[in-house]
Amino acid sequence: AFEASMYLDRGFELVVRLPILLVHSLGEDFFSTGGALGARYLFLEEWVRPFVYVQLGGLYEARRVAARGYLGPTLGIGTDFQVASGVAIGFQIEGSANFTLNGPAHFGVAAVFRTSTSF
Repeated sequence: AFEASMYLDRGFELVVRLPILLVHSLGEDFFSTGGALGARYLFLEEWVRPFVYVQLGGLYEARRVAARGYLGPTLGIGTDFQVASGVAIGFQIEGSANFTLNGPAHFGVAAVFRTSTSF
């Protein structure tokens, strides 16, 4: 996923995420993409940056049989470590709920390793 954030004030950031996925599920390969808008709160703004975040996002699955669109919230926690000027590595754990009109709801948990750079 590609992610961009803008620091607002007092530890709050506005976050935009664009996921791009190539998925293999139940013998089918398909493409999935979407977008999310949310907020992140940084507990510390030093070389260690623990955070919590909430996002509302959508996901579109371009399947051969039946394309589906999902919408739902994501909640997460994580930590970034500033390893050099403008370079950070980190991890996050997130839980999401995705709902659609033409199918069952999906609930998931993900652990993510992340790298980032600032300009």
